[in-house]
Amino acid sequence: MVVAGGAAAILLILAIPLFGFAREVVLKGQEPVARVEQNVLGLSEYAQILGLRSYLLQAQSDSLQQFSGQAGNQYQSTLQYLEQARLSLPDEVVSDWINEQFIRRETSRLGVTVTPTEITDSIKPEFEPLPTGGADPKPLTEDEFQNRYRNFLSSAKTTDALYRKQKEYVLLAQKLQAQLQEQVPTTGPQVHLQSILAETEDDAKSVLARLEQGEDFAQVAIEVSQDTQSKEKGGDLGWIPRGILDQELEDAAFSLKVGSLSGPIETSQGLYVIKVLERDETREIEAPILDQIKSEVLYRWLQEAQAKAKVESFLTQGKLTWAEKQSQRR
Repeated sequence: MVVAGGAAAILLILAIPLFGFAREVVLKGQEPVARVEQNVLGLSEYAQILGLRSYLLQAQSDSLQQFSGQAGNQYQSTLQYLEQARLSLPDEVVSDWINEQFIRRETSRLGVTVTPTEITDSIKPEFEPLPTGGADPKPLTEDEFQNRYRNFLSSAKTTDALYRKQKEYVLLAQKLQAQLQEQVPTTGPQVHLQSILAETEDDAKSVLARLEQGEDFAQVAIEVSQDTQSKEKGGDLGWIPRGILDQELEDAAFSLKVGSLSGPIETSQGLYVIKVLERDETREIEAPILDQIKSEVLYRWLQEAQAKAKVESFLTQGKLTWAEKQSQRR
């Protein structure tokens, strides 16, 4: 009985830290950070992705710091961008994971795949030596690449599976974007717009009142518009197809009759008052604007897909702190 009691006591002592570990690491790691319908990003997976991407940002920053010491302030703007990226990274990881769910679902539906060879080929250039003295470096052998890659995984405290999954997502996104770009029409409905950008609601109402009293739109735009690119042209934006403007502005522009004014339209840039000068249902889209539409087609597609689905984010400061600690322990 004494021996049994002693053994039970030892097991109880051992169970206390094990229970604490299970509660703090295992169970905590299962808490959701984001959800897209039935797909859930757990806190442990979030910590792994956050750790990897934090390492990559820091490695880029460290590399540029060395160059900036040799080239003055040439790389300062890039360093500032990397610092901003570091600050926004916790939310960016969630946003990218949400996008990934939609992209993987759509590429699966379309039969778009990425082969293991394609993933490897996208990784290899990252480990090629940089040119020195104007001469092209000697290509890495397979053994040299594998050695550098293993060292990278060890330094980043990540796994081959996670890194390859991140690369696969990027390649799938590129392939989906290419397919969407092929579907962009070269002609379609367009409106010829004038616009005035105001800072406040009172300013926008004042602009609208002046226009309704008969003042010339172009003159008012030159006087008060905050849009520095269009004000000198009297607020003339030219011919605009769908897929260029903020959604609120686009919806208003294509619903207005020719010659009519809009009320103040709230956008991410400020409050707009617009006027439709002309409309053409089958106008050819100008090449620079078509290029812009194609460059943003994946972003627009993701916005539409997310609007139709149940998307939730559960990231809190407490979860972020836990994830950062876990990524540092690995």
